[in-house]
Amino acid sequence: MDENKNVNPNDEKEVKGKEKGKEKKQSFWLKRKFIECKGEFEKIIWPSRKDLTKESLTVIITSIIFGIVICGMDLVFSYAYQWLVILIG
Repeated sequence: MDENKNVNPNDEKEVKGKEKGKEKKQSFWLKRKFIECKGEFEKIIWPSRKDLTKESLTVIITSIIFGIVICGMDLVFSYAYQWLVILIG
């Protein structure tokens, strides 16, 4: 049998039309995402300069305190280790 009898000449046009529809859907999807992002950015409440300064200082001071505590613990443990090595050795 001839295989060309079952082939529809309009199939290529339908495939191209589906591809264009897919591109339109992707374009619409992308546009919708940008609109949603813009809406979310409008909901953001930015901190005032005073709040930002206060929170930044809190983080810096807390980091310094933890650094001092960790350094102190390291010194204590290293002296204790040296003392044990001398005691055992």
